[in-house]
Amino acid sequence: MIATVIIFSGLQVFAQDDNNVPPPMNKYQNTEGHTLVLRNNTGKQVTASFAYFDRGDNCWVSKGWWNIEPYGSKTLNLNESNIGSNTIYVHAHSIFKSWGTEFTFCADEHKAFRILYADQANCYTKKQYFQIQFENGEKTVIFNP
Repeated sequence: MIATVIIFSGLQVFAQDDNNVPPPMNKYQNTEGHTLVLRNNTGKQVTASFAYFDRGDNCWVSKGWWNIEPYGSKTLNLNESNIGSNTIYVHAHSIFKSWGTEFTFCADEHKAFRILYADQANCYTKKQYFQIQFENGEKTVIFNP
């Protein structure tokens, strides 16, 4: 089954709220075979990251960045991460727009990153993420203008 999330919204400005993080995961779910497809439906490059509860490190982890060319897509194999839930959180931005409004995690604006304790870390940069859930297999997220 393929589930699709379509994001519609104008340019958004987000307040930084350190308390707006998801609760720790209490049980682990099988995430084997999950892939995340990030589809850019805009005329500008979109840069994305995601956050998840890592069952190996037993903490929230944020990872990035993946560049998605205009009208292109990027497929991420989530088996490479120790994801402990069917829920992950995605942030993306272009030069004109950001996607993500619900949850706050640390990110590194200038280089690739993997940040442990991303919900609690005292970091210089935090980004807003939105929640997605996997049913089975592949999840597609479409970034619209």
